[in-house]
Amino acid sequence: MNPESWHCPQAPVLPIGGEPRLDAQPCVCGCLSSAADSQTASRDYVKIVAAAAAVVVVLVLVVVVVVVVVVVVVVVVVVVVVVTAVLVVVVVVVVLVVVVVVVVVVVLKRDVKIQTTNQSKAWVSVSSQVVVVVVVVVAVVEAAVVNCLRNSRVRL
Repeated sequence: MNPESWHCPQAPVLPIGGEPRLDAQPCVCGCLSSAADSQTASRDYVKIVAAAAAVVVVLVLVVVVVVVVVVVVVVVVVVVVVVTAVLVVVVVVVVLVVVVVVVVVVVLKRDVKIQTTNQSKAWVSVSSQVVVVVVVVVAVVEAAVVNCLRNSRVRL
């Protein structure tokens, strides 16, 4: 039997004036062309599956890239907001410390020079003045910071 025709249903070929020969049966069903067609179809199927897999991979990569970009943008925005808030707090604290030190030094020097005879009254006077000045300064700075934050685009 011919190996190319093994998968074909075969019919014996009757030679002229003789009996059918089973060893020389050609493929009469078109199996060679259908075998070639099935190989072509299987190649086409493989190409289609490969193309679909490539599309899926590209889509997954696009989704991953979009997710990474969104996460990076969110992290950057959060970091900027946090850094801005921390900087505002640091600036406010530094300004308050400087103002308190300057006020205390100025008030202490004046009161100590003025009240040299009775120093206990001078300390009471200085401490009450410092408390009033510090409260006023803190209120003014806090109002300014709140106003700046309210007018800025940073939302805490």
